Amino acid sequence: MRKLTMICFIMIIALLGACGQTENTDHETSDEPDTAKPIEADLEVPEQGKKNEPVTFTVTVTQDGEAVSDASEVEFEIWQDGNKDESEMIEADNANDGQYTIEKTFTAEGVYHVQSHVTARSMHTMPVKEITVGNAEAAVQTNKGSEGEESHSHSHASIDLQQPDTITAGSETPYAVQVLHQNEPLENASVTLETWRKNDNKHEWTDLNEDTAGTYEGSVTFTESGTYHINVHVEKEEIHKHEEFTAEVAD
Repeated sequence: MRKLTMICFIMIIALLGACGQTENTDHETSDEPDTAKPIEADLEVPEQGKKNEPVTFTVTVTQDGEAVSDASEVEFEIWQDGNKDESEMIEADNANDGQYTIEKTFTAEGVYHVQSHVTARSMHTMPVKEITVGNAEAAVQTNKGSEGEESHSHSHASIDLQQPDTITAGSETPYAVQVLHQNEPLENASVTLETWRKNDNKHEWTDLNEDTAGTYEGSVTFTESGTYHINVHVEKEEIHKHEEFTAEVAD
């Protein structure tokens, strides 16, 4: 009888230990970030700036509502409208609360594009917005005189293109585009991706479908490796907006 009691006691202790280990494992697992959920980048760009005065730009990176303070790379790309080839890349400072910032002083009036390149947890997102520096009329005249740009592109709409950090030729690549107009999701718009490589005569067009309010999704298959240009076209009534991005496709 004593032996049976001892065996039962040992079995109860072992069972309690196993339950405790399971609870600890579950708790540890829940603390780890869910890398399957997409990162989000909220880019803050003032609509107006003054010549020769510093302007602060901030991008707040989150995943499933939680701050992402361990982004592997965050840079801001800035260029004057019509001069994308002369863009400037600035590495952001990490404030350790999911916010990444830079300070920029513009020495010339005009319309500028500000794009944050965020790479975090094997994902990449590149929201872009515009800022008018100095006299608004001078900025419009600068825009009209720029080659390859149309004045209708300034609709105070912002485009955030989300693409995987690694893209492989021959594989289907998912894309998501978030469009905001006056800081509100732009619904029921026509959103299309135009993709091509330099010196390619043929451009491919991919229509995206609206998944949630202001967010449009689709996929592209790049047939060969190399650097591709991606022009995002957004149209709705009087809104006609396009922004160009790039994608590096590996073998």
